[in-house]
Amino acid sequence: MFGHCLTKVNETMLVLTTISQTYFMNLDVNQVDELNWNPGPNMTKSRTQHSCGVIDFSDGAKVVIVAGGAGDDQLRSTELLWIESNGFIIGSEWLEGPQLPEEHINGQMIQYPDKESLTALGMYNSVVGEDVSTRAYTITCVQGKKYLNTLQE
Repeated sequence: MFGHCLTKVNETMLVLTTISQTYFMNLDVNQVDELNWNPGPNMTKSRTQHSCGVIDFSDGAKVVIVAGGAGDDQLRSTELLWIESNGFIIGSEWLEGPQLPEEHINGQMIQYPDKESLTALGMYNSVVGEDVSTRAYTITCVQGKKYLNTLQE
């Protein structure tokens, strides 16, 4: 497997995104006999070398975010997958999120301590052959509202 992204949704769930596919693993050994990757909804765009992360909401809901990466070309797009507090996927599909300020590959997302923000950093823009790893973009949600603010440098 190449160019995938793996992130922790909560203490008992991992999500793996690769190309256009999504997989979930339940880590709760009290609920499963063996650990397996279970397919989830396909992303709207094929992407590798993308970044991913999770934003938590105060009501327990979460949103998994994938950003950038390489597809047919280098991507500026983000996608959002909403997950209820009980672990069920809301709407069962990835939704289009805000555009990144520029294309990037090989970035990382780090969750802020408040868990309501992510920072995308450590990126490379091969379209212009520029290392943009010194730039960072913040993805935030507004408490109690399930939408994202515009990305800011």
